[in-house]
Amino acid sequence: MTAFTPGEVVDITIKGVRINEQDGHGCVSIIAVDCFDAERASWRMPPQAEVTRVAPAEWPPRHKDVWRDRNGALYLVVETHRGDLLMNGTDCGRHGIDYVSRTHGPLTLVHREDEQDGDTCKCGFRAPELGPHPDCPTHTQNGGDRG
Repeated sequence: MTAFTPGEVVDITIKGVRINEQDGHGCVSIIAVDCFDAERASWRMPPQAEVTRVAPAEWPPRHKDVWRDRNGALYLVVETHRGDLLMNGTDCGRHGIDYVSRTHGPLTLVHREDEQDGDTCKCGFRAPELGPHPDCPTHTQNGGDRG
């Protein structure tokens, strides 16, 4: 581990975290795992923090989703026989979801099929499965709603 001295100027990059909220001054707070007790916590970012959108809140895509790219083209998400998800574009054929996001993003969810088994969290877990799922900003580690 690199040792830092108080007063040093550094750039800090935190990849793949979800936004918790944004205040009236433009400061955001993120949801991340606390390094002390491994529990999820909200962390407030200072105004000079650079925040870049990587994916919308509905990410990742699910089978039968319909997404729109920055140019208005539509993509139907299909699952292959191997379980891979591909985005079948109306204009450009079938590609992996990461490729479409990177080359045609930002993407916007247009339609998501309702789950037949009950409520679905936006992270993709159905209600009976809402045990610990660490990538979800909505639910705590014990599966209960934060709200």
